[in-house]
Amino acid sequence: MKLFFGILLLINTGCSSLTAMKHSSEELIGIWVINHASSKVDYSVIEYLPSGDKCEVEYSMSLNSSVDIKLYWNKWSFDGKIIHTVMHATTGSIPIGYKINDRVLKLTDDKLDVVINDPGEWGTEYHQKLLRPATGQVCDLVMASFHNQKALNK
Repeated sequence: MKLFFGILLLINTGCSSLTAMKHSSEELIGIWVINHASSKVDYSVIEYLPSGDKCEVEYSMSLNSSVDIKLYWNKWSFDGKIIHTVMHATTGSIPIGYKINDRVLKLTDDKLDVVINDPGEWGTEYHQKLLRPATGQVCDLVMASFHNQKALNK
């Protein structure tokens, strides 16, 4: 009987340490793709840079054969369990300074699953990491777009 409770305690301790596992910010660095699982074709390509920049190109195809593209330039930090994001610049309707907190459910070499912890937002997002692209491709595009926009508005 003592052996049974000893094994049960060992299993319980092992499982609780797995759920309490914290990840490092280095695990997020790179380019991720997310399918927003809506009724239309709706994808985002998201890049996390070591500098704290997080860039996103979201594109969706509407049912009336048009394409909508939104760009987001954010600042991010990661405490090992929550990805904290602050909106820095956007072509969408999210205001500058808006804060997003995504709770990490799963983070592996090629998968990132998060629960959106924002009022008005819901659900789980499933990301797939692109393993071959060179770092900087998404953020270079997004940042150049916002810098060009500022130059045109002068």
